[in-house]
Order: sequence, then C-alpha cells, then structure tokens
Amino acid sequence: MSLSNTVKTIQDIMRKDAGVDGDAQRIGQLGWMLFLKIYSDLELETELEDTKYKSPIPKKYRWESWADESVAGKDSFTGDALINFINNDLFPKLKELDLSSFNGQARERGALLISVFDDAYNYMKNGTLLRQVINKINQDIDYNSVETRHLFGDIYEQILRDLQNAGNAGEYYTPRAVTQFAIEMVNPQLGEIVLDPACGTGGFLTGAFEHMKKQVKKPAELKALKNSIRGVEKKPLPHVLCATNMMVHGIEVPSNIINGNTLAKPLRDYGRNDQVDVVVTNPPFGGVEEDGIENNFPAEFRTRETADLFLVLVMELLKDGGRAAILLPDGTLSGEGIKTKIKKKMLEELNLHTIIRLPKSVFAPYTNIASNILFLTKGEPTKDIWYFEHKLPLGVKSYNKTKPMRLEEFDVEKSWWLDRQENEQAWKVSIEQVTANNFNLDIKNPNAPLQIHENPELLLKDYLEISEHLNPLQESIKASLSRSLPQNEISNILIKNINLITGSTNGVNRLRKLIVSIAVAGNLVEQKSDEGNAVEALTSLDLTQVREVLSINQNSETELPLGWAKASFPNIGNWVGGNGFPTSEQGHVGREILFCKVSDMNLERNSRYIEETVNSIDEKSAKRLRINVHSAGTVIFPKIGGAIATNKRRILVQPTAIDNNCMGIKPSDAIFTEWLFLLLTSIDFTKYQSGTSIPSISQKTLDQISFGVPPYKEQERIVSRVNELMALCDELESEIQKSRVLADAFADSIVSSIS
Repeated sequence: MSLSNTVKTIQDIMRKDAGVDGDAQRIGQLGWMLFLKIYSDLELETELEDTKYKSPIPKKYRWESWADESVAGKDSFTGDALINFINNDLFPKLKELDLSSFNGQARERGALLISVFDDAYNYMKNGTLLRQVINKINQDIDYNSVETRHLFGDIYEQILRDLQNAGNAGEYYTPRAVTQFAIEMVNPQLGEIVLDPACGTGGFLTGAFEHMKKQVKKPAELKALKNSIRGVEKKPLPHVLCATNMMVHGIEVPSNIINGNTLAKPLRDYGRNDQVDVVVTNPPFGGVEEDGIENNFPAEFRTRETADLFLVLVMELLKDGGRAAILLPDGTLSGEGIKTKIKKKMLEELNLHTIIRLPKSVFAPYTNIASNILFLTKGEPTKDIWYFEHKLPLGVKSYNKTKPMRLEEFDVEKSWWLDRQENEQAWKVSIEQVTANNFNLDIKNPNAPLQIHENPELLLKDYLEISEHLNPLQESIKASLSRSLPQNEISNILIKNINLITGSTNGVNRLRKLIVSIAVAGNLVEQKSDEGNAVEALTSLDLTQVREVLSINQNSETELPLGWAKASFPNIGNWVGGNGFPTSEQGHVGREILFCKVSDMNLERNSRYIEETVNSIDEKSAKRLRINVHSAGTVIFPKIGGAIATNKRRILVQPTAIDNNCMGIKPSDAIFTEWLFLLLTSIDFTKYQSGTSIPSISQKTLDQISFGVPPYKEQERIVSRVNELMALCDELESEIQKSRVLADAFADSIVSSIS
C-alpha cells in the first residue's frame, strides 16, 4: 500500500472515534504519533552508528516497547488498557523526563521530547481503534527504509496542506509556492543564521534548509547548517508538526525549534547575540495577543495586534545588512495610528525594496484576507519601493484545494526581479510619495489595464464578472450595517436597497459618511465590559493647561453607550498653535502631525474619508508659518476656511494666514489620535462658522461642541473597524467605476454595430 493510502486509512479509522472532532484534531493526533515513530526510528539508527548512545526515554516508554506488537508480543496494550497507558503513564512520563544524567545529543533529544509532549493531547477514546492506527503506522512506516524516507516528505507535505481546510488551524500553514519563492529571493547563504519567529509547521525553515543544503560540500558544513535553522512556535499542534517536518527533511534533532512565544520577551532584552542574518515568516493575520504582551514593546508601538508586533520584532532581530521576507495583510499596509508609526520606523531603518501583492485566495479557505510579501534589508533607509501584482493563472478565478498556487506561477516575478521595469503588473513608488500619503503602503496598481473589447459579447461577459464581484462586497457592507443601524423602517429600506444606493452617483461617499456617523455614535462595534470607563479616564487626567474645562456630564439628551463619557474638546486635550506658544514647547514637526481642512471635515465634500484629510507640512513651511506644536500626534486645522491651498495631498496655509490662524489639539492620554481624527471628520464644522467672505470658527465656539467619548480600547477598535469598511468601500467604488466603463463601452459597441 502507498503511504498516501496509509495516511488516508489512518484518518478513516480516526473518524470512527467519538473523541476526535474534525480535521484539526485528526492532524493533531496523527502528529504526535508520527513524531514519536520517526523519533524512535532515528534513535535506532543512532544506536547502530554510536554504540555509546543511550536513549533518554526509559525502555518501557519507547515506541517499540508498547506500540510494536512484534516486539511487545502478548503484552501489547489494546482497548481501555492502551488508553489508560497513554493518558496516565506515557504522556506524564514524556513530559517530565529526568535528563540530569544525560548530555550531548541524548540530552538535546530529551529536551525536544519534553517540549513536544508538554501540550500534546491524545484525542482518541476508543483503545481498539487506537490500536488499529498504531498497527497501521508500524506496518507501513519505517523511516529507516530508504524508500519510505524518500516518499515520506511528499506525504507529510500533504498532511500539512490538509491544515488549510482545518478551520482556524489553517493559520499554521503557508502555501509552499509562497515559502519557496520568498526563500529563493532572500537567498540565504551557507554560514548565515535563518530564523522564523512564528514558524507554524516549518515551511519557511525547511525551504531555507533545502536551499542552503545545495551549497554544502563537506560533512562539517552540513552539521553547521542544521544548527543554523531556528524557529519558535507557541501553539502545540504546529510545534509538533514543525519538529517532525524538520526530522523528515534531515534535521534529526531539531533542538532549535522552540515551543514558546517570541513576543513574550521584552524587546529591550533582545541583544546582538539574538540577531540573525535572515528572517522569513508569516505571522498570524488579525491575531490579538494576550493581555500584557504589548507592554514588552516601546510605548509608541504598543498594540495587541499580532502581525504589527512581529513586524517590530523582525526589525529588531535582523543584523545590519540582514534580509527579511515577511507576509503581512493589506490592513498593515493601509492602517493608521500605531501602524503608521511602525511603518515610519521600518522605512527609516530598513530598505523595503519590494512588495509582492498576492491574490485574496492564497490562504483560502482559511481566510480570504489579501496579503503581501514584504522584502526588507536592514541598515539603509527606503528610497523607492517596487510593487509587483501577482496575477491568478489564466482561467483560474481563485485558488482552492484542487487548484492550489504553484511555484511556476512566480517565474514572471523571478525574471523581472533582476531587471526591473514598470509594466502592467509592476510599478515603483518613491519614499516622498509614501511620506505624503501618510505612510499608507496600500498603493493600487496604476498600470493595471481595464480590458475593453469591441466585441459586445466579451464586454457583456466582463461586465457580468465584475457584477458578480460586486455582490459579495455589497453583502459584507450590508451585514455590518444590519448589526449597527437602529431597527426601523428607514434602516430596513437602506439595507434592502444597498445595491441601488451604492450604485447611485456619490452613493459610496454617502455610505462612507453613514459609517462614520454610526461609528462615532457607538453603534459600529460592540462595547466590551472590560474596556474601562471613559468618564474615569478623562476625569483622572491632569487638565490644568486647558483654558476652560467643562464639567463632564454623563446625563445627556442622547443616551451614550456603556462606558462612554460626554465631553468637549477641552476635556480631551490641549489647544496648541500659532505664534502664541513659546519655542521651548516646539515638538517634532513633519510627518507625524495631522492637518485638516475645515471644508474637508464634512464627509459630504470628502470622497476619500480620512485619507484626503490626513496631511503633513514640512519643517521649513512650519517655521515660516510660525506653527509650534507640543509633540507628534497633534491634530492641526485652520480657523479660516478661505486661506487654504492644497498641493499633492499636503495642506499648506497661505502666507497671509500666519499668526494664530492655525490651531490644533494635542490629545490627552485617554484619546487615541486616529479616533480624534475620525471624530473631526464626523462633525459638520460649516454650521459653526461665522462670516461670509472669510468664514471662521472661534475657539470659544469649538469649546461648546459636545460629543461622546468611548474608552481608549474601544476607540482603537472603532478606528480599526472603520478602516476595514472604508477599504471595502474603496474596492466597491473601484468595481462600480469599472462596471460603468464597461457598460458605456457595451452600449457604444451595440449602437455603433447597428448604425
């Protein structure tokens, strides 16, 4: 029987067991058993080569002593006795091996065994079925057989691919086409240390090992190579699969594969000895770390979002001249707030020379989040970023189990890599453009052609394909609004006719305004009971510098959500601006200061939500305008609406508008800057203006505006959710525009052919 049939037979047996629920548990069960079998086979091989070698496992607990019926004979366990032995004898023993009398390879193997079984679990409850599985493994898998070892790598890869279809366990597997391409482009060399700080099942590490093994010419070099592959994985299932994966590929004692969390160690405790030459990794997307992990990072980078923390960690772990390939979601590229600070640091300290934009279905069915491969070199700032858009193969609408991504698809990137020219898939962006764009790296392909055919049948086909893509986007927005809008007749009409509304002129812009208004009203995301109380947070702040502090009143005509406070601008920060502030208080002026236009604060006039209103001013202009600010994070906007000019997304105040015509607010510690910006975009400031030829707003008037303030954590969650919905709106708007272009072309084609 082939090994693939062996694995299938084992899984079929497991399906009969009531204790094994789903693919993830079947893979977990099979994982520790295969690990122990291969571990045993490799130990037997070591004992033949080294007569002095002594296994760290007591004889009673070695695989062949209890699992192999040909060795154990009539003493073989089965039924309840087998379950009892594994659960109450074997597992406790392997978790607590006494290694005090061992050293060298035996001690390393024992430590590996302890780490693998520390969180391993026997899911099977039927000892008779478990005995059938064990017998099948013994019958068909002999890792010391040359033929079995040759075939087993491919079979094990199939087991790992099954993870993609195993619910949340899919996060542990990165398609091998992606890992292989990333490794080839980073090109690790013999003698370099390669690390994956979130290694999952070890795809990047096995790829790096095989890539570098081709450079080996001496036995000593191979031994050094095996010690240069390092990985850390905090979850037990992928850790045991990774350790087995390493053994399958020839690293017999993968002692450098650690079961732990690299984020749990304070960033300041990582030193030069921890730095490596190459980092290749795919950190979990959208993951949220446990409470307190963010405190291991500097204050300006504190977030609980896993991918962001790993990006900061990778920057720290690379040596100068070190190289990295890291997979990140679109949300990291486009995100603001803390994400902006992280990206700014990355671009100033590393050269982000290439971003490969991957199709959404790369990680399907686990997730359809669009992802990117970022290629970085440490020690030099970024000057230009090359983007390359990876296209789905001709005739393939999305990747799936029967049509997975193939390595050959990356041939076009490989041929372009060393001779970079702009084309329909590739484009270059300067650091100046990125800076002016507030470090938004989610830059769409400006060279992507919209295929316009003369044949009306082809035009209609393209139009229908885009229409099919529109529907799930509209449904996603509809689902979010359904949960957030009040249940009344008008809301029901909006939800029912979302397609009609978004298809109307400026319909998506109206939807953006609605999303923001729902967000600042506290209806977009569910309030969590553990997120604190904004009233307590605001009243505990030192507001002595505020000119006039209005009392915070929880009693409001409009009932505020749980934990929210009613406040005004003096409650949430300090006013700054103009030449009325001493130069001693001048802070960092430039990319980190947010500027608004009064006319842009009303979303009806602003089609791009925050993107068009987040702007910066260069230091030279700031000095000329005599603008002094306290620190980064200040939000500044002009009081005089007529004295504004825009230039390439950068807001400049006319020379006549100096002195105190600019004002700003430096948010307090209880306010998330991006939430403040969201609030500003939701207020129609035009109704507070006085004057006609040069309308203006007095600070006294601004001080009287009241609004609801959520706890800090909810502010972050609101901004994150709004950004997600705005990204959907952007995509929806783009697809609607394409459909209109195709509809016009179709109409022209039909009319011209008739006339």
